[in-house]
Amino acid sequence: MSKGEPTGNFFIVSHTIPESTSFKKLNLSTKLLYYTMCHLRNRFANDDGIFYRSLGELMKDTGLTRMSVVSARNELLKAGLLRWTKGNSRQACYYQPLKEVV
Repeated sequence: MSKGEPTGNFFIVSHTIPESTSFKKLNLSTKLLYYTMCHLRNRFANDDGIFYRSLGELMKDTGLTRMSVVSARNELLKAGLLRWTKGNSRQACYYQPLKEVV
């Protein structure tokens, strides 16, 4: 962890994201996926904030259906809250939830 980052059983989300107009317009499934990705970023990400997760894992992490995860991911991309790179043929991907709206 970087100096000044908290430790313990919680994760960091910048106040600017939930207070932004673009975030407030998102549906609940999309918000759930964003918060889940922030949690995963804090647990598994490299120094650049990028982590690896399959679609199936995201479904288990959130309790959302495949279609809901894909739709929410697309909404986060459109809102500028996520960077995404498709991985291998088993649909494992690299994600980087952003701390600021782009």
